[in-house]
Amino acid sequence: MKNVLEVKKTDSGVLMGNVNAGIHCTAMAAVSFGLTSESVEELSQSIANPLLTIGLGIGTLVLLALALDTTNIVRRLKAQEERFRLYMDNSPVVAYLKDADGQYVYANTLLENLFGVKADHRTDLDYFPAELANELKKKDLQVLATGETLIIEESLPTLASIAQEWLSCRFRVTDSQGAHFIGGVLLDITERKRSEAQLKECADKLTRSNEELERFNLSASHDLRAPLRTISTRMQFLIRDLEKGSQDVQHQTEGITLAISRMDRLLNNLLAYSQAGMQMKSLEPTVSSTVVQAVLDSLQSLIQEKQAVVQVQKELPTVLADPTQLVQVFQNLISNGINFCQNKPKITISATCQAQECTFCVADNGIGISPGSEQRIFETFERLHRQSEYEGSGIGLSIVKRVIQQHGGRIWVKSELGQGSRFFFTLKEAIDAG
Repeated sequence: MKNVLEVKKTDSGVLMGNVNAGIHCTAMAAVSFGLTSESVEELSQSIANPLLTIGLGIGTLVLLALALDTTNIVRRLKAQEERFRLYMDNSPVVAYLKDADGQYVYANTLLENLFGVKADHRTDLDYFPAELANELKKKDLQVLATGETLIIEESLPTLASIAQEWLSCRFRVTDSQGAHFIGGVLLDITERKRSEAQLKECADKLTRSNEELERFNLSASHDLRAPLRTISTRMQFLIRDLEKGSQDVQHQTEGITLAISRMDRLLNNLLAYSQAGMQMKSLEPTVSSTVVQAVLDSLQSLIQEKQAVVQVQKELPTVLADPTQLVQVFQNLISNGINFCQNKPKITISATCQAQECTFCVADNGIGISPGSEQRIFETFERLHRQSEYEGSGIGLSIVKRVIQQHGGRIWVKSELGQGSRFFFTLKEAIDAG
């Protein structure tokens, strides 16, 4: 009997110890969940049943374990979020997320640095010009409506007011609640577009060069054959006259000499044309007034012979050019204006500059150009008049056109038949960095 009582006393002590432990755990949990000391006391006194107390203690331990596990989950989520932001903020692409109203809810560092955009629930209207912002909104709405990924090239101005080219990718994102968002990334392709433009320019130049070469071959074969036919015919006449003992030998030899001279001029002009198409020297600041004066000095005998009047603007601009080739341009335009004139020649040279581009004008009071021939005159060996009317090889303006194109400029003419001509061409202005 005594042993039974001792066992019961022992069980009772263990039970009360468990009860007290349960009450203690319950109190700790209650405090951890924000209950006041009075509430804890009431909770402890209300636990009369030891078994209930034990259950509460066990439940509380479970809650504490869950709370600890939740804390670890939160810590891991924060670490993942930090790694995600670290990745996105050091990414070479612009990244953003907008809600269905177009408000920015996420923007990485590159987006903020380049465009000033922040995840502050503002829209594109707050960061870009209205016209551009409305275009961006249309594209966003298209993605939201269709759910299709939109990949396009866009031109967007940065905070530095520099228009850059971007490869843009927009896509729809849907969260667990069914809300739609617009995700987007931008990749800077400015250098790639610049390289593409340079390649296209080279390809265009090559195409033009091939076309010019084809026309050149046709024209050269025709024009070079003419003197050779003349020489051949004259030689036949000369042989016949010699056989007959004719005294008309001098006339035939003079004809041969003239044909040879014409052949020589053609070959010299061909050489000049080919040199104009060769790689020119590096462009350098060139005072066009100095170039024009040098040309006028070299044409002084022609000017005096034709009693021509040449008026030059007081200060012509300084341009980026190859001085030697620029001499060819003015020499051909001025001499043409003097030679293709039926009255006393008058040449006027002027220039204006705008947006770092200078437009020159060489005007004359010559015979003018017939309608529809404004482009023909720049073709190789293209002549609008017979050799007996006006001397020339028909290659001078071809050289001018080729030189100007090599300088990255344009050339055109405005003219009326009998009313003179105005030749225009453009060159880049030399900006004084000092």
